[in-house]
Amino acid sequence: MLTLLFDDDQEMSHVTLLTPAGYVYLSGEFDLIRYYMSTLDTASNIIFSDLVSDRDVEGVAAGFDGKIVSVIHSDHYLGNFVRPGYRYSVLGTGISHIIVSTEQQKHDIQQIRPELQISVVPPIVLNERLPMEDTKKIAGRITVVSRIDPVKRFEDMIKATVLAKEKFPILDLHLIGDIVDDAYARRLRELIKENNATTYIFIDDPTVYVDAKYAISELTLMTSKHEGFARTVVEAMNQGVVPISYPVKYGPTDVIKHDVNGIVTSSASVAELAAGIIDVMSDKDRMKRMANREVETAQNFHRQQVENKWREIIASLEKA
Repeated sequence: MLTLLFDDDQEMSHVTLLTPAGYVYLSGEFDLIRYYMSTLDTASNIIFSDLVSDRDVEGVAAGFDGKIVSVIHSDHYLGNFVRPGYRYSVLGTGISHIIVSTEQQKHDIQQIRPELQISVVPPIVLNERLPMEDTKKIAGRITVVSRIDPVKRFEDMIKATVLAKEKFPILDLHLIGDIVDDAYARRLRELIKENNATTYIFIDDPTVYVDAKYAISELTLMTSKHEGFARTVVEAMNQGVVPISYPVKYGPTDVIKHDVNGIVTSSASVAELAAGIIDVMSDKDRMKRMANREVETAQNFHRQQVENKWREIIASLEKA
């Protein structure tokens, strides 16, 4: 029997556990984790931890002699320092293996933990591409599916589209996603009005039909300050959408080969982003070639390929 008590902040404050040896009294979630770890046959267990709280990861590691694999789904840096919440996952001595989402992130962590085994597994399994005979691309359609958050720098997308519109009047931009910052969303709408762009730049409600939105689009943009993987870029590529991206850590530079299956700017520049849009729109045959290469790239993220990576890692850990 397990009894949990919570405080006014909905934090677990007391735990009562009935075991064959009697009652065990614990003071919250952290103690519960430590108690559970102490009951495991540590010699034969592997723990995969994707916790983002340093305190929780240390709780998992306390008194555990087996293998702890840290799974990191996000950018681990804050400026030049390891981001709070990931410090133990990256720097902790109890971690024996790290799994990240991109080769670039693997390289960066190897600079500070060269002794660790680090593997790369994408945190995504793509759906099969929609049958193209059932869809038709809308000329000049740019679609971005992401939460409406300042870290995404949507203002740069808006400004670049306004600039590129002068060269290609058919362009329109659809920003689709949950609004997580109302004040930021208001500033974006004001920016759209200031540029007289309300007839071709839209902030749309979130949708579960992401593939269908991308299937009718020609381009997508990525301007984030940082990413863990840039999942939306891969989802767009799976539907033959050409990505134009800033050189964001992490994700875009792992999947976009510049001038082959998309465009990666040399810096976070609105002018370069607009030039990229104009460049791709100027040659429809080149756009089609890029789209075909994107679909080939996206195949690396289908279920069987991702599953095989996990199986290889688990097999190697069991042998070690």
